[in-house]
Amino acid sequence: MAKSGWGKVSENLDLEGCKVLHESKFLSENLVLWNPDKKFRIVFLFDRTKNALLKNITASLGQRLASGLSAVSAGGPVELAPNQGAAAK
Repeated sequence: MAKSGWGKVSENLDLEGCKVLHESKFLSENLVLWNPDKKFRIVFLFDRTKNALLKNITASLGQRLASGLSAVSAGGPVELAPNQGAAAK
């Protein structure tokens, strides 16, 4: 998780027991990770033009989390096809 100033630049996320959701909002496409047991919710904001990319990421993460494997142990982070562009800022 990025923070401004001199705070943490990145943080590892424990995805065990998490659920994933793709939300379309007026100005953004959102990737939502939440864990009902641990009571946390993380929202990643994407540009509206990244709708197809976000659908692929959501499907991939959903399959990995449903199989009981974390994203890292299931083969690493989500990989993007060259024509899909970079991840959200």
